[in-house]
Amino acid sequence: GKLYLKAIQSRAFCLFKQYKFKEALVIFHEQATLVGPSAALYENMAHTYNSIGDYDNAAKYFSQAMALLDQGSFGKKGGILLGLGLVKERQGNAQEALPLLQQALQHYKDDCKSEDGSSLIAKAHMSVGQCHENLGAFREAGAHIRDAAAIFQKTVGKSSPLYANAIGVLGRIYISEGKREDAEPLIAEALDLEANKDAFHPDTIWKLLNTLKELWTEQRQPLKLEDLHANCRRYVGSIDTVKRRIDELKLETDPKAEKGTVAVIFKTAGELLMLAGEYRQVHACA
Repeated sequence: GKLYLKAIQSRAFCLFKQYKFKEALVIFHEQATLVGPSAALYENMAHTYNSIGDYDNAAKYFSQAMALLDQGSFGKKGGILLGLGLVKERQGNAQEALPLLQQALQHYKDDCKSEDGSSLIAKAHMSVGQCHENLGAFREAGAHIRDAAAIFQKTVGKSSPLYANAIGVLGRIYISEGKREDAEPLIAEALDLEANKDAFHPDTIWKLLNTLKELWTEQRQPLKLEDLHANCRRYVGSIDTVKRRIDELKLETDPKAEKGTVAVIFKTAGELLMLAGEYRQVHACA
């Protein structure tokens, strides 16, 4: 019945947001069997295939979604354009992807009759910005990611994973531009937010920890030891949170967990604690 369809649709979206893409796909396919094809459903399936790196199926379902949309099926053109662009980019065709992503961004702005009134606009800014980043156009990339972060802060708040991801990406772009001092507080804030969010993503945590370590170990002009300790002590609280979350989620013993990623998290956290002069805490990461 209708309630069952609503329930499985909600479950599929929840699984997607928890990065459980293959489980979400099973439910999306069940939904397609029960209700038949639609542009909106095929778009959701295509985004999910895209997330697991199955670009052939992603392109297939995005194309079918666009065809169904042209036939009058309910769907959203912006999401399909965005998806097609992301597929192109992930297949190594950033030059072909950029115009599609820009069309998606403009579509969302036109649809919302606003420059900053929806998180969908921010998501499109993120995609356009990261495509510019892949093309080496860091100035343009930074402008789009800054817009995205500001919109996420306005629409979903600074505690949102969307905002955390945006400032982490912006920090990465600043590093590429040589703006290390601008990058550091953004990376540190992103780490704290990622460590505390419901969906704990170990690979993202490690990348942020490693970026912070490299910011201090690859300094062109060495700092005084006491200054290095003082700067890196700011990360101790976030590292403690990361260790607590790993314990709570039992990632060291869970057979489904990425043991290698957990190991490098502890290694990198230990290195940061040494940079902070917190030698007594280092053994907890060993």
